[in-house]
Amino acid sequence: NNASEDILVMADKAIHSLNSETNMNSWGAGHNLVNLASSYKNLGYLDKAWEICKKAILNSEDNKFAQIHARAIICMAEVK
Repeated sequence: NNASEDILVMADKAIHSLNSETNMNSWGAGHNLVNLASSYKNLGYLDKAWEICKKAILNSEDNKFAQIHARAIICMAEVK
């Protein structure tokens, strides 16, 4: 499906931008990780979604963001 492939390309670009130097703060990065994990899950890339959820949890623990931590745990539960 071309739409799924287009979304996958966009998600991959977004992940790459989070891994490079950006002006995004850690709160925004944490939310973006959870949203991207959900996108990969919806596309059927469960292993990739799981890895990104783990990154979101690490981000939330490093920055003490309880809301992101909770969203990442919910995301992990939905993936597995």
